[in-house]
Amino acid sequence: MWAKVREALVSALHDPQGDVRIRAAAILGQLGQATPEVLETLISSIREPEIDVRMRAAVSLGQLGQTTPQVLAALIDLLHDSEGDVRYYAARSLGLLGQISPEIVSELRNAASNSTSWGVRLDSVRLLNRFNQSDERIIDTLQSGLKDEDQMVRMACTQALAQLGRKLGEKQRQKLEVELVQAIQSTDFEQKDIVNMSAREYAYDALWLLLVGDGSEL
Repeated sequence: MWAKVREALVSALHDPQGDVRIRAAAILGQLGQATPEVLETLISSIREPEIDVRMRAAVSLGQLGQTTPQVLAALIDLLHDSEGDVRYYAARSLGLLGQISPEIVSELRNAASNSTSWGVRLDSVRLLNRFNQSDERIIDTLQSGLKDEDQMVRMACTQALAQLGRKLGEKQRQKLEVELVQAIQSTDFEQKDIVNMSAREYAYDALWLLLVGDGSEL
């Protein structure tokens, strides 16, 4: 039965209708059957003119969990896609496959700051935290995220700042503590979210967790 389903989905990736190809690319990843034919078809989809097909192919390649040279090469190619969402999902999949590089981190930082989707921004922040990449540029991205319009993104940035901050060297950690104190005092952090909490309050929470907490409360 599954073989027939697989064959139908692989065939659907060549359908003239874009919506059909998008759904096929998404379902192939969800099925979790990483046969050579499935991988080859998804890899070929990265050259699709349809943006959503390329995006779904990137997601599915990450879901299937295969780190063959061909899969990794395809996802790395997508890091140079003209569309930001495609680059983000390629970086996300590469990260989930254990492939962390400055280029991947850069794409996630960009998505965390600039994506129009709150879900993409939230996922990017969580991945940056998960990767334990606590360099200054990531810390800067997370601090800016305290002013995000979405409450969940602000909370994720608060937790990530505390958790990554504790992994910094002493001088870098002290610098972060000073910057969070400055944020608490700054008029630039007055923006309130849907629950009427200002960015200053999130900066205070991040500082508190950095100094005395473990971040598990959030």
